[in-house]
Amino acid sequence: MNFDLVDFRLLLAVVRTGSLSKAAVTLPIALSAASSRLRRFEQQCGVEVFTRGADGMTPTPAGRLILDRVQRIAGEAEQLQETVRDITGRRRIGLRLAGTTVATPPSCRPRSARSWRTIPRSTCS
Repeated sequence: MNFDLVDFRLLLAVVRTGSLSKAAVTLPIALSAASSRLRRFEQQCGVEVFTRGADGMTPTPAGRLILDRVQRIAGEAEQLQETVRDITGRRRIGLRLAGTTVATPPSCRPRSARSWRTIPRSTCS
């Protein structure tokens, strides 16, 4: 059995949205690709992960067990990505500063923009 993180993200998105089509939109992948991935995953496992109904998709009892593991693995993969970003200095943080022309004297505006340019991969607008 070979699984990848896209399969896991798809399964978790189906649980979150209750629908394969909505899950595909959130990833984003084509609905046909999402359907093929889910079908292949279930075939590889030999287990139906979701019941399909008019009211959407819900995990089967076996599916709940699988999804519990998938959730843990996806969380570990995310932590690994964060660790790699920390090690390589690629972690992105968001910082928004706001000011008005009344509260920010004109002499400060150019200085602020120059300060932002000293920070790699930062933008000032």
